[in-house]
Amino acid sequence: MNTTYYTPSPNASTQSTPMTASFGQKVESQPFILESQDDEFTLHEKKNQKLKKQIRILRFCTRFAVTGLAAATATQEAITLYTYLTTKDTIRAGRGPWAKHTSLWPAVMLLSISGITFFLGFSILIAYIVKGVKAANSISTAQTSLSWITQTVHIIIWIVVAVLYRVGKTGSDLWGWACSPVAQKIQINFEGVVKFSTVCASGRNSWQLAIASAGIQIVGFIVLLMVIQRRQVQKRLGGR
Repeated sequence: MNTTYYTPSPNASTQSTPMTASFGQKVESQPFILESQDDEFTLHEKKNQKLKKQIRILRFCTRFAVTGLAAATATQEAITLYTYLTTKDTIRAGRGPWAKHTSLWPAVMLLSISGITFFLGFSILIAYIVKGVKAANSISTAQTSLSWITQTVHIIIWIVVAVLYRVGKTGSDLWGWACSPVAQKIQINFEGVVKFSTVCASGRNSWQLAIASAGIQIVGFIVLLMVIQRRQVQKRLGGR
């Protein structure tokens, strides 16, 4: 029986054809997919770093502003209350310098809230200086264990305080009395004891500062939204 041997032609190509994946897709297309994923990762990382920088700057600015406003408000109200307590028993022309039944709760309320806000904010700023950003954020988290609820409460508190302080200006409170025509009429009898125009201006400034504090708290809420947005970007980076 004759045996026939097959000899490959010299002109035949020995190069293998490209291996194809299922559905006719070439394996060579995978580098392009990886390159697209790398570009997406880079975009997310840039967005993450941008949000990180913005959050740090806004957090520091809002904390500094809230602390400064609280300090100014507390100082003014403390001076006003001190003025009242040191002059209320002074009698000139058969009467004292203040209303017969002086209402102190608006000033006490504003002083208390401002004092608490100042000490919390001051502790965070000290942490920034001594231990850095992480320590400051740690203290901030400690004072606001439930960030969303607490930030909302801060906003509500300052709005309510600003409204109540203005509503409390009935004429028998320190601010309302100092701005009243009666106070201006008896001012001549209490020269060197109390200057009602100064107390009046101080009350008006405290009210404006309370409104500003409420506005800054709203900015703090916006920063919290940015923190949530950054966490979503970080999840995308971690899930790559």
